[in-house]
Amino acid sequence: GSSERPQQQQQQMDRRHVSYKDARTFLDCCCCRPERMRLLCSTKAARQGGDQLLVTVEVSPGGPLVEVRETSMADGWTGCRFSPAALWLALSLAENNPQFEAHNAASPRPRALELGCGVALAGLTAQAVGFDTTLTDCLEGHLQSLSTHVPTTTALSAGDCCKPTLRVCHLDWLEEEGSKTAAGC
Repeated sequence: GSSERPQQQQQQMDRRHVSYKDARTFLDCCCCRPERMRLLCSTKAARQGGDQLLVTVEVSPGGPLVEVRETSMADGWTGCRFSPAALWLALSLAENNPQFEAHNAASPRPRALELGCGVALAGLTAQAVGFDTTLTDCLEGHLQSLSTHVPTTTALSAGDCCKPTLRVCHLDWLEEEGSKTAAGC
């Protein structure tokens, strides 16, 4: 009935697409004002109360497209939005590491580790261009959001053996060095 409609609207997430051209133009503006590189890209960065924004970023001309879920600042005190620095790193990764058409099983796949990944724009870009990738963060909200990117099935299809892997792990560098959490990552 009518009481279900507001709930459905709350569950729908705002979406935004950032083209490669728009991303490059934005970063060129940031180069003129280097202090801008440490600020957040989203104009809705101060949102509170569970708002989320699904952002698809074209990290090179024609793709790949990388989808990140920006979360409410209430879900964590940092890493809820991607910064111009993360956008620059994502575009640089895609530019310098063109997607692998087919992985050569005779050579090891490149690996990436993103520490304190937040929404993980750079790490998800690394995975999109062919890196086996591990994303780490210490905030539960980020880990829950990132887990949506990890395949839940353990059965592999014929083509899955050649796909880059993606892992999400809890890692808090303030914990003891030998903790089980860090060892399992």
